[in-house]
Amino acid sequence: MVKIERLHSGSYRARVHLGGGKYKSITGKDKKAVQLEAAQYEANIEAAQAKENDPHRGMTVGEAIDRYIDTKRNVLSPTTLREYTQTARNNFADIRDTPLYALTPAQVQAEVNKLAAANAPKTVRNKYGVLSSSLAMFRPDFVCRVTLPQKTKSSIII
Repeated sequence: MVKIERLHSGSYRARVHLGGGKYKSITGKDKKAVQLEAAQYEANIEAAQAKENDPHRGMTVGEAIDRYIDTKRNVLSPTTLREYTQTARNNFADIRDTPLYALTPAQVQAEVNKLAAANAPKTVRNKYGVLSSSLAMFRPDFVCRVTLPQKTKSSIII
């Protein structure tokens, strides 16, 4: 909580500690407005520090998929593991080298569109599942609403 003090001029001042003996001074005529601005500034500093301290900050999408597969290696069946590694090796070429925090939902949708042009809907869903699980593990705040191809209804002839 930031301490608000009244100055001789009648204005209010809040000093936000930045570290290393440095402060950011916020002044204004209204005490509530100064308090709100100081709280927002302090929250932005904390969010920026949390982003800087994120161990996955410099990771690419390809590295995230590979690390996801490595973390699940002992709990997945051999067939699933083989499919995941093939998906990681053969798909998502355009976004593989993209930094994890620079990835946008539009890029993911473009990759899904490319997959849908060459594969069946179930295959696209399985391949997208590897990507979305990797993103959920290493970038949980990423919200991506991707439109997947519709399932094809098979006609059974008896």
